[in-house]
Amino acid sequence: MWPRRSGARSAIGLAGNGCCSAPSPAADWCSSAWDWWPTSLLVLRFLQGVLSGTGAAAATLVATLSPREETGYAVGLVSAGTQIGNFIGPILGGIALLGLGFRMSFDVSGAILLCCAAAATLWVSDVPASRAPFERAERSARGAIAPLRSAFGAFAWPELRGVVFAQYLTQATFAATVALFPLYVQAIARPSWLSIELAIGIALAATALASAAAIPIFGRLADRRGATNVLAFGAVLGGSALVLHAAEPNAIVVILLRLLIGISAAAITAATVVLTRRAAHEGSEGRAFGASLGAQMLGWGSGPLLGAAIVATSGLPALFVVAGVVTASIALGALLARAWFPLK
Repeated sequence: MWPRRSGARSAIGLAGNGCCSAPSPAADWCSSAWDWWPTSLLVLRFLQGVLSGTGAAAATLVATLSPREETGYAVGLVSAGTQIGNFIGPILGGIALLGLGFRMSFDVSGAILLCCAAAATLWVSDVPASRAPFERAERSARGAIAPLRSAFGAFAWPELRGVVFAQYLTQATFAATVALFPLYVQAIARPSWLSIELAIGIALAATALASAAAIPIFGRLADRRGATNVLAFGAVLGGSALVLHAAEPNAIVVILLRLLIGISAAAITAATVVLTRRAAHEGSEGRAFGASLGAQMLGWGSGPLLGAAIVATSGLPALFVVAGVVTASIALGALLARAWFPLK
């Protein structure tokens, strides 16, 4: 709702300033407070999560500025940059940790975020704030919750339900398998030259790079050939690759399967972005993308917990079978439950 009322650029700038203010003193505060308050780091991470509202704002900005028929391609380029950052970030973080230490690494991260916030404020062209008039709140209990109803109202849009549900399932299965992937790598065969750490790094890097390379392509296909078809393809491909993990092949085959999962993630991401834009009401794009990002974050949070429960009761192979079946079921929903997806 914030990008809708005040503009996406201001949301990015303020969120960036809020995020950069938390990492800078984080190490000093945690080191001094850890002896008497072990949850201080948890509180800081919570505050950082609350203030890091750049995802919905950036998606709203790009999707609104780009022509509707080019939404998938435009957001695909931005998502490709995100995936490249996901690949390079841990590498640079490790180098900074070795060269600068924990405290200075947080300071550098905060400074970089501050520069990004300043760049967005100075150089990014904003979309006009929604011209849709907001209803004047009544002095009653109903009026008091009007802002919350406005912010979360997008979840009730019939044409957005399928998209949000698909994003939740995708992120939950991905987070569950990634969180327990190090345990999985320890159980599979690998060449003598390939250590566990190297195998994990290569596999996750392959996923990110494949997604970064493929998402602009699938964005174009979602614009031209139909987003629901691209979503179904990505779900079937990702589900099949996850189920094959259950056979516990050697590490080289697993790396190839991670490439397929990266391609699948690219297809699903591109398709859901296009579908979210189509489902958004005029002037309410921020609310639609906020609901979309909220579903993804819920998946990221609940996925590892659900995955750990499955592994504890049935073992690692069962996790990949369940995750694969759930991911593949998204294709059935996209092709059969048309009422839950935008048709325009």
